[in-house]
Amino acid sequence: MVVWRKIPQQNETITFKHDLNFSHHRLLDPDPVSALAHIRKKHIEDQAMRTHKLNKSRELYRSDNTTTRHYSINPGGEYRWGRNRKKAEDELLAKRETMHGRQKRGRDYTPLFYFLVKQIGQPWDKVFSEVCGRLDTTEPVFWLVALHEHQKRDLVRIGDSSFYPGLFVDGNGILQQVNPSITGKDVKVTCRCCTHTYMGEPVPGKYE
Repeated sequence: MVVWRKIPQQNETITFKHDLNFSHHRLLDPDPVSALAHIRKKHIEDQAMRTHKLNKSRELYRSDNTTTRHYSINPGGEYRWGRNRKKAEDELLAKRETMHGRQKRGRDYTPLFYFLVKQIGQPWDKVFSEVCGRLDTTEPVFWLVALHEHQKRDLVRIGDSSFYPGLFVDGNGILQQVNPSITGKDVKVTCRCCTHTYMGEPVPGKYE
């Protein structure tokens, strides 16, 4: 941001500060009104940029890094992600997609999962209301939060090797953890080549 040190006169050399370095420049348009207009415009642009960054930081998802090794551009859906939540009466019942359904790829909802776990003990209506304003879709919410009794899980696997505690809403409308005593030690490592994590932390387990 440019900070003017003084109001210049005709053809007068002025001094201003830019990036903590002092420089001398001859003002092309010495009109004080133009100088103030430039300052106001710059201030508005900076304010708009700060607002944009603030709103972006509130999103509970981010873009996947598709340039990493072994990344699959179409990873498909794990059955728990895509089951028909409205009609399923069995956890193994597969979801039937509509003919014109759209699949969202390249989204990482890790920030959402951290947020939900931090909201344990809070009123669900309040939590869900905030989540709705910070997501592109509410579907990932129910990857962790069980809608029905038979869907409750102590641990929920996201992707190949990321685990999070299962959540549910109790009879009082409060978000709760299915098993509060669950830890990373309860995660079973099923692959030698993958780093298993619980809440983002590597699991200190052995291959089984």
